[in-house]
Parts: sequence; C-alpha cells; structure tokens
Amino acid sequence: MYNLEEELINAIKKRTVKRVLLQFPNGLRKYAFKLAKKIEEEANVEAIISADPCYGACDLAIEELKHVNADLLIHYGHAKIPNLKFENIIFIEARSKINVEQAVLKAAEIFKNEEKIGLLTTIQHIDFLTKAKTILENIGKKVYIGNPGEKTIYKGQILGCDLTAAKDIADKVEGFIVISGGNFHGLGVQLTTGKKTVVADPFLNEARVLDELVKATIRKRWIQISRFSECKNIGVLLILKSGQLNLKLAEKMKNELEKKKRKSILICVREVTPENLNSFIDVEAFVNTGCPRIPIEDQLKFEKPILNPEEALIGLGVIPWENYGKTLLEKNIWKLF
Repeated sequence: MYNLEEELINAIKKRTVKRVLLQFPNGLRKYAFKLAKKIEEEANVEAIISADPCYGACDLAIEELKHVNADLLIHYGHAKIPNLKFENIIFIEARSKINVEQAVLKAAEIFKNEEKIGLLTTIQHIDFLTKAKTILENIGKKVYIGNPGEKTIYKGQILGCDLTAAKDIADKVEGFIVISGGNFHGLGVQLTTGKKTVVADPFLNEARVLDELVKATIRKRWIQISRFSECKNIGVLLILKSGQLNLKLAEKMKNELEKKKRKSILICVREVTPENLNSFIDVEAFVNTGCPRIPIEDQLKFEKPILNPEEALIGLGVIPWENYGKTLLEKNIWKLF
C-alpha cells in the first residue's frame, strides 16, 4: 500500500551515523520491525523504534533522539513542516499506491451541477492529485488547487492544522473534493470555508457528503462553548510537542481570560488525554493551544470542556458565534478583534 524504502538506505549511508531512531504513526507500525531490520542489515547501523504516540510531523521524537544517543531520526508517514529546521531528521512520506479514480468519479457525480471544484488531499495521496485533476477536467469541471501554507509544502496539501490550500481558492470554487481516508480533513475544509465538501475515500472506494456531520459538529461545539462560558477556573494547555509548542499564544489566551475576569493557569503537557487532565479537580475547563483535532474529535473522552482558542474567544464574547467557521484555524486570531 505504501512505499517507505525508496532512497532511504542510500540517504543513511551518505551520513556518518551509527544509530538511528525510527518513528512511526500507529497506522504504519505494522511495517516497523521489517523496516528496522532492513536498515540494520543494509545500512550497517543500529536501529531503535520509538513506541511513543506519533500524530504528525508536529510530533517529532526530538527528546527521545537525545535520550538514546541516536545520530539520526527517521520520521515515517508525514511530510516535513517547512518552519521546523532539523538537520538530523529524515522524513519518509507515506505515499499510498491505491488508485483514487473511482472515488474521485463518485465525488464528481455528487457535484454534477457544479462546474468549479477545489481539489485537496493529504500527503498520502499527493501523487494522484494531478491525475485526479485530469479526471475531473475530462468530465467538464474547472479544477482549482490551492497553494501551500506555512506548515505544508505541496500545492493542494492540507493538514488538520493548516487548511491554507482550501482558503486560498475558496472564493473561486463552488465546492471541494478532498481525497483522504476519514472525514476530519474534509470537515475542517467545510467548517472553514463554508463551501460544500465531499470526501473521496480511496480506501473505501466511496464519496461522502459532509453536510450532516458539519451540522452535528457545530451543535456539539456550541454545547461545549456554552458550558465553557460559565466556567471561572480555566487551564490553558501549553503543548510540548515540537511543532505545537506556542508559548506566545498560550500567554495571550491566559491574558484574555483574565481580562474577562476568569482565573487561569498555564499547564504544560505532551499528551492531551483524559488521564492527564481529569485529575485537575478545581480546573473547570481547558483551552488547547495545540492540535485542533482533539477538541473536535475527542471531546466525549473528557469530563470537562476543552476548546480551541477561537472557540474560547467565542465563549468569552470576544468573537461572535456567527464567525465560528471563519475563525477556525485562523493563523492569527488576535487580528480578528
């Protein structure tokens, strides 16, 4: 399904290294043992596999690299984030070999009455983006592919925390087709742009309309924002992952809370889990300054409201609720008020 070995062995051999640390997201760990042994045998280095959670290129095993005295980190599955500069990291992008044609055609059928379509994808399917564009153009669609953002490197590529490629073309299109497994990336696109979004899922060979999911998500988030608005003691989460650490945002959020007569405290954490947060008995709610996926997808796991910054500002009355989608993942939410 994925090609994870091209050029890797030669890249290791070109460096003076004795020990490498391998980092995999959960979905690729079934390949970890085989790949580690291949690296040891063909590159003549010692390979260590990290078993800690890994959710993206924002979650690099930098501390682990130091602890095991490894010379090189090999991060599997994700594209590098341009503004993270590390010389001793190799990114091996997981490029799926699954053909996207049928899923894209099914998505196009849903957009049979629309002409101007935005085309987006995750890194797994970036190799098929040009082919998908051609497929759509051959049936009469005018296809737009947005430019990358601060955290992406390819045209049309989106992350859960960087939807620049969608925003870049939102005013030119009538809707979006997102080539991906799962619904999260497509959900973010429709929430952010307000444009109808269809997920073309090559793994399930189907196309999914997200209208009902978007409505349900907004209802659920409104409930949590309403609960948050009544809370007095707020914890602002400072995420310690390499690509999520944002002390400036956390401090601004804390200051804004205190301006609105809330008591707040910064809490640093690497893994945002119920086990790590539920023990703070006197904290009534949390503001998450890291990965936006946690409040959107995992809220039911937590006893207390956990909001992204733009949601917290709505709860404080700083940003009107009507702007919810427009402010989602805004690079600089502070310019909005």
